[in-house]
Amino acid sequence: GSFYGIEAVGLTSGHGETLDLAFNDESFKHIDFRVDQSQRPAMITRPNAQQWTWSTQGDDGSVYFNAKCEQGREAVLAGVVEGICYFEWSAPEGAEFDDLDVWPRFHPAVGFTQTAETLRDEALSWTDANEAKRAFFNWRKAGSTFESALPAGEWFDGRIDPDDVDVPGE
Repeated sequence: GSFYGIEAVGLTSGHGETLDLAFNDESFKHIDFRVDQSQRPAMITRPNAQQWTWSTQGDDGSVYFNAKCEQGREAVLAGVVEGICYFEWSAPEGAEFDDLDVWPRFHPAVGFTQTAETLRDEALSWTDANEAKRAFFNWRKAGSTFESALPAGEWFDGRIDPDDVDVPGE
């Protein structure tokens, strides 16, 4: 009885259908909150409805996704354990593409669908290093500088012990 559909983001997208689950990919490209305005009302009558929003980091113009990230970070720091689930994978501040030890510590695909070498090589092949940092390290592009998606010091502040990370193949 289930069905799968694809909706574009627009003024009338998602309206009229009842949704149990919505996935929003490449959310850094959404420029406003039409995604929520079209999906959330269609979910309100469904028990346990979920809206999943994900993306690599964007830039200062990624208003929708940046707001979602800030909301998630605030929930994590406040210890919220209901109503929101937030995951973030970002390279630590100062990381370099050619450091093969850094990739498995933040990138969930390493050892499953990618290798650290493959990711390194692809990142190094990009002609725009700043865009590669956004796409591969998940660093928000802010003007000509970058800020880590999580502030320095919070990356390994006891939530994750980097020495306990299981790295396939090691």
